[in-house]
Amino acid sequence: TYLGKGRLTLAHSYDTKHRRCELARLYQSRRYADTGLSNNRRAEYVLIDDALAAGRSVVVDDTNLTAAIRRGHAEHARAYGAAAHAVFFRDTARAYRQNARRAGGERVPDPVLGRQAAEMMPPAADEGYASIRNIW
Repeated sequence: TYLGKGRLTLAHSYDTKHRRCELARLYQSRRYADTGLSNNRRAEYVLIDDALAAGRSVVVDDTNLTAAIRRGHAEHARAYGAAAHAVFFRDTARAYRQNARRAGGERVPDPVLGRQAAEMMPPAADEGYASIRNIW
């Protein structure tokens, strides 16, 4: 998901467990104490809030399987006067091929990919996206 008013100018990472926990605590203290969001999602929202508040754009590089999961991204964009754009990768066979080339802990077990493919809901305009780009 791309959230922004113009060209992408920000790259952040929250891949280390320590950083995710730190960011999740920060987001918890801001306004989402009892929302039921995972630590990863709260950490993601800290980065999104900070970037959009500073007038920067954000790319959320994550597997957001359902409309319910993606809803927060469009809501954040609207709150900051930005547009949300979705990119949807439809080619599951390609996902398996690319995953097979990953090394060690970066490789996702095939059964997990299968469950994700079964649960995946394509993004829809009524989720609040300004555009949806389908990659076949």
